[in-house]
Amino acid sequence: EDDAAIQAVLLHELGHIYHQHPEKSLVRSALFSLGLAFLVGDLGAVSVLLVEASGSAVSASYSREDELEADQFAAKILLLSSNSTTPLRLALTKLDTANEEQRLNWWGSHPLTRERIEALEVLDQLDSD
Repeated sequence: EDDAAIQAVLLHELGHIYHQHPEKSLVRSALFSLGLAFLVGDLGAVSVLLVEASGSAVSASYSREDELEADQFAAKILLLSSNSTTPLRLALTKLDTANEEQRLNWWGSHPLTRERIEALEVLDQLDSD
């Protein structure tokens, strides 16, 4: 509905590419899984389950950091072009409303939307000073 919000989301996604998040995530996950498999040894299905579950937990933690970094990338470009992160905050708010944010986010791949919006508001304040 809002071209500026769509552009902000695209900038966020470009931030993932710029910072090579997919590649880094793949390497982290593979290394962690290999390390855990080495420590656990060959216990058949139990070790596979442990490796997968712990790998997912580690990936989710790094993924939250990646999301914030992609937000920062988009915010810097938005501040340079329009002096405001409002389009990205608007997009995040719309996505949050549409998806009804999880309350138990310790396993989630994204930070809480309100935390992301607050971080963007701080950047707006710093830019206006």
